[in-house]
Amino acid sequence: MLGLGAFAGGAAAQSRSLYFEPNRGQFGEGAYGADQSDWQGLFGSGRMLFLAKRLLGDPGPAGAAPAHIGRDQPDLCLSLIGAAPRELLGEDQRQGKSNYYFNGDPKTFLRNTPHFSRLRYRDAWSGVDLVVKGWERAIEITPVCSGSVEDAAFHWRGASLGQDSRGCAVVSAKWGRVLLAPAQDANGRRLPGAWRLDEEGALRFV
Repeated sequence: MLGLGAFAGGAAAQSRSLYFEPNRGQFGEGAYGADQSDWQGLFGSGRMLFLAKRLLGDPGPAGAAPAHIGRDQPDLCLSLIGAAPRELLGEDQRQGKSNYYFNGDPKTFLRNTPHFSRLRYRDAWSGVDLVVKGWERAIEITPVCSGSVEDAAFHWRGASLGQDSRGCAVVSAKWGRVLLAPAQDANGRRLPGAWRLDEEGALRFV
């Protein structure tokens, strides 16, 4: 196993927590999405994509410009190696909802899309759930284990890798960072071990 370099300031910024929405057609892919002013997260069964929004043209005197998302080259792609979750579940539903009015055509409108504070990848690997929460500039992913965590593994693309003082693996991108928290048991107790790179470059908790 290969160690990870230390990451300064790796704790998640305790700013406004973000919410996750089920994908009803408002996101390009994935079962859930999280949309922020300058980035978007897409959460599917086999990977998580994080895409920075980029301004188009001169913002002009009003100081605003339309934005687009560069889907062809995501700022960060986190792949779940060998994962096959039974389902992705939104947890801790909030009061707020989103409405989408596409092209002015009522047939395409999406109303009352619920907001959730967390996502759960149920049995992403046998005996291992993934719980996902986030803030404006950070996503935190925690393996919650009723069995062995040894099958849980990730590949990443498009970002740098380090480790913070809490033992989180920190994957940094332009918009913010993804924190892979130490594995926990079903009662929230931290399991012994740390995130390490194996000989094939996969990130595992061992």
